[in-house]
Amino acid sequence: MKQPDIPDLLRRLHDATGFRISIHDREMHEIAAYPENHLAFCRILHANENSARICFKSDADAFRCADGKKGLHIYKCPFGLFEAVCPLYRYGAPVGYLMMGQVTESNADAADAARRAGEFCPDRDALSEAARSIPHVSHEMMRAYADIMSVFADYMTVSNLINVKTAELPARIYDFLLTHFAEKITLERLSGEFLCSRTHILETFRAKYGCTVSDALNGIRLKNADKLLSESDMPVKNIAAECGFTDAGYFSRVYAKSRGMTPTEARNRG
Repeated sequence: MKQPDIPDLLRRLHDATGFRISIHDREMHEIAAYPENHLAFCRILHANENSARICFKSDADAFRCADGKKGLHIYKCPFGLFEAVCPLYRYGAPVGYLMMGQVTESNADAADAARRAGEFCPDRDALSEAARSIPHVSHEMMRAYADIMSVFADYMTVSNLINVKTAELPARIYDFLLTHFAEKITLERLSGEFLCSRTHILETFRAKYGCTVSDALNGIRLKNADKLLSESDMPVKNIAAECGFTDAGYFSRVYAKSRGMTPTEARNRG
C-alpha cells in the first residue's frame, strides 16, 4: 500500500476535523497547509502590521510551549480563537510543528473576537462578517480533534515523513527533479514534498550546485530533449510536452538560448 504524502495527510486531517491544518518549520515559516488560505478573519488581521505582529508572537509563544511539553499544546490566541500545535521530529530531533485552528466555541465568542480585532480593522462590517464565518467547536471537541492531530504528528514522526538533513536536501531535490522532470514542478510543490521553506530550498540548492532549481530543472529537461531529438521522429511539440514544457514555443526559445540553435536545427544536424 502506498504511503500517503504530506499534502494528502493534511487533507485527511482537515476532512476529519474541519479545521485548517498547517506545517511550519523551526523558524515558524508555514511550508504546507490545507486549505491553503487562512480564514477570512485571520487574513484581515494579517493585513495589518500591528495585529499581524500580535498573531506572530502568539504563535511563537505557543510553539515554545509545545517544545517545552514535547507534545500537544492547546491555547487561545489574543483574539480569542482556539488553536493547537504539536512538535514534529525526525530521528528524535525537532524539525517543525503541526498546527490546527482557528475556531471559537460560539457566536458570542466570534463577536468578542471581532470586538478585540476592531482597533486594527477600520472596516467593521467586513470584520464582523468574517468573524461570523469562524467555525464553532466546543472545548471538549477541540480537545478531541487536537488529540487526533497529535496522533497524526506521531505517525508523521515514526514514518520519517518530516524534512531531511540540510546536507542531504539539495541532492534529494536533484534526484526528485531527475525523476519528475516531465511533471509540473514548483517551489510550492518542493516545499510540501521536503517539508522546508522555499527560501531554504533556494539557498541550500544554490550553495551546492551553483544554480537555481529552475535552471537545474531546465537543464535536465533539455538533456532529455536532446536524446529524443536524436533518437526519435517525435514532433518537436510532443518532445516539449514529454520533457515537461507545457508550451512548445517556450521550449524552442529555451532550447535555442542554451544550445545556440532551434530544436529543428539540432535534429537536422543529426
